[in-house]
Amino acid sequence: MELTIDMGTSQQWQLKHAFLVYTATQSNGYRPSQEVAFVTHNPVRHLGDDQEIGPGKPVSLDTLMQILQHNEEAPVFIDDKVLYKSRSVVMWWVPPHKRSIFFTPGARHNINGPVENTPHPGLVFRLAMRDEDNPLSIAAVKGGNRPTPETQLFYAPYFNIWKSGRVCHGNAPTPDKDATPHCMREWENSFFSSAFSHPNHTGVIKGDIAEFWRQRQGKKLHKFPESVLASFKMDLDTWTKEAPSNGY
Repeated sequence: MELTIDMGTSQQWQLKHAFLVYTATQSNGYRPSQEVAFVTHNPVRHLGDDQEIGPGKPVSLDTLMQILQHNEEAPVFIDDKVLYKSRSVVMWWVPPHKRSIFFTPGARHNINGPVENTPHPGLVFRLAMRDEDNPLSIAAVKGGNRPTPETQLFYAPYFNIWKSGRVCHGNAPTPDKDATPHCMREWENSFFSSAFSHPNHTGVIKGDIAEFWRQRQGKKLHKFPESVLASFKMDLDTWTKEAPSNGY
């Protein structure tokens, strides 16, 4: 697309970037419904005489304000981690990675010692910003690409996960609630550094969750077996609209 605008001299304008606004109506159960939104920055590909809007990434509110104020010197910041943010919830993505996890010694699962440097699937963390006992929920995703609103979710394959996806924190200390990169890393570390004690929901994988992690002890593995993931029966967009609940 080319535009000619009369600004004293003729200039050719070419479409290179697009900003898409996604909206949804959200209700948290006791307040009136409200419309929430997030914006993505999408590159535009030129295919001959045609243009195609490519995949986008969410844009921070500060960046949008800088663009609207025509601040040409302001750096453009695109957040690769945060998937969704509102006053009541923040959701972010952790790509597939390796790290150790730990288990509380006990006869109920017969896992003695940690499972060291083992692969984990891509994960979506969902932190409820209001005051409640178990504010963190986690779901898994397949593949290594950044999730989109249409991405299908799966149960996070761990102990201490309720059927709703909520994490049972037990007596583990929890970090402050904030959407800063530092706080998000603290929530991730709090989850993975705690000692997993017992399965809360038997359907978090296809099979026995205790046996799954027991068999991974002492093995050098390179990729998480996504075929064991059990469907959460929800896509990411639907999860953003789920009203906070104290149920499990």
